Amino acid sequence: MGDVLNTFLVDGVTNLKRSSAIINFEMSADDTCDAVLYFAFGVERLCKGLLFDVNPALILAFGKYADLVKLCYMENVIDQNFISQNQSKGVQAANFSDLLVRAALFSTSCIENKATLSNLKKYRNILAHQKLTDFQDNDVKK
Repeated sequence: MGDVLNTFLVDGVTNLKRSSAIINFEMSADDTCDAVLYFAFGVERLCKGLLFDVNPALILAFGKYADLVKLCYMENVIDQNFISQNQSKGVQAANFSDLLVRAALFSTSCIENKATLSNLKKYRNILAHQKLTDFQDNDVKK
């Protein structure tokens, strides 16, 4: 693969910086939502970055050969049929829950912070998939 910049790590740090810029003891409910989302995105990207460094296939939702090629080797593909069939299709990455479980195989930080990461996953899922009124920002601040 050569020297590939792990953009997942760069993006993860960027999201964590955005989250930390918002965090303070007097945060509004909106700022709390934003901080949680950026923090969750940052952690998700860091997990992807860790797994990508171990083996890029570990971040995929399914072990599809075509997705691995698109993720890592598209610039080397010479088969025009493959390129035209796969150029506009995105790579299906694993979900946040799966990434946390997979990253814990290689990271003591994931194991040591399992409860915090579990709460983060819960809060992120509320913000992403439920009514915003279900999000209790005071619980997050604890």
